[in-house]
Amino acid sequence: MVSSVAALAETGNNEQLLRKALQAVAQGQCPADIMSPMLRGSCMQGMPGFGQTVASLGAIGKADYMGTQQTPMGPAEVYRVIFANGSMMWMINTGPDGKAIVFWSPGPQ
Repeated sequence: MVSSVAALAETGNNEQLLRKALQAVAQGQCPADIMSPMLRGSCMQGMPGFGQTVASLGAIGKADYMGTQQTPMGPAEVYRVIFANGSMMWMINTGPDGKAIVFWSPGPQ
C-alpha cells in the first residue's frame, strides 16, 4: 500500500508552490505562508545572494516534473525549471500543513 504522501509526490502536485516560492525568492522574500519556519530561516540566511541568483535567471518559462527523490524529510518532487536565462533543478516537499519543508537546488545549470 502506498502512503498518501508518497502518492501525492508521484504526481507532481507542488509545481504551483514551487513557482510561487521561486517568484518570491527572486524578489528577496521568504514568505511565512508557504515556507515552514526552518525553511524560512534558511531562506532568509541566504538572502540577498540567493534571491539575486534566482532573479538573474529571469521569468519562469516552464517546470518539468522529473519524478521523486527520497530525502530525510520524505519524498520530494524534482523539477527542471526553465527560466528565460537558464535552468535549475529543484526539489520541493511539503509538510502536513501544505508549507514547503524542502526547497533545494544544486544551483544554475
